[in-house]
Amino acid sequence: GRATYFSGKADMIADKVVIYRKEKRAEFTGNVLMLVKPKKDQDLDPKQEDIPDVKMETPKPAPDEISPDEKKRIEELRSEKNMHDYPVNVRADAITYWYAKGSRHAVFNGNPQAIQHFSDGRWREGWATSGTYDGEKERMHLEGDKGKRDVRYRNSADDIYDCGWVDFSTKEDQTEDEEDTEMNDVHGSFKDVSGEDDRGAKKKKNGSRGSGTTPPANTPPPTKSSG
Repeated sequence: GRATYFSGKADMIADKVVIYRKEKRAEFTGNVLMLVKPKKDQDLDPKQEDIPDVKMETPKPAPDEISPDEKKRIEELRSEKNMHDYPVNVRADAITYWYAKGSRHAVFNGNPQAIQHFSDGRWREGWATSGTYDGEKERMHLEGDKGKRDVRYRNSADDIYDCGWVDFSTKEDQTEDEEDTEMNDVHGSFKDVSGEDDRGAKKKKNGSRGSGTTPPANTPPPTKSSG
């Protein structure tokens, strides 16, 4: 049956769980779901609760005119500094975690996917072919198949990028340098909200106004594993 794990920081469920106590390694396999809790809830006692599945969202086109309030909301959505303020739902075929202090790290296999919903309906999501997490340095690395842009990120502000791999920090109190995200072989589309571009939107052939950018080719999320 489905094996479940509940803690203050995260809940997990999988078809099978094996704990190697001497190695301090836990293997979760078969349609693994994980709920990473927001920072404000991580001091609460563990309790049995539902672990939501990952349901990918569909972004809506960004409006041509961005209000100052919406600009602030988009900037917050693009920032990694609020990463721990909202829950994160994760799905993968397998997750292995080494939990010994000083060597904490994890491996995600089988098309890992993740989505984070803000309290006001905003969201950001991503998926890859595989991934690794360094728990000591607090860095996440997501990979696609060699030579392919299989790593994708998108959000409710209609930002989209595809890349070969992405590497970013998950620290709670990040410096400006730590917040930088590294990507390889990137193709993306981002809405300019700076207000500094006064050239005006380009006219499309049918006369409607657009941003003049070409979004990347659609990379659908991986098919849900049957376990």
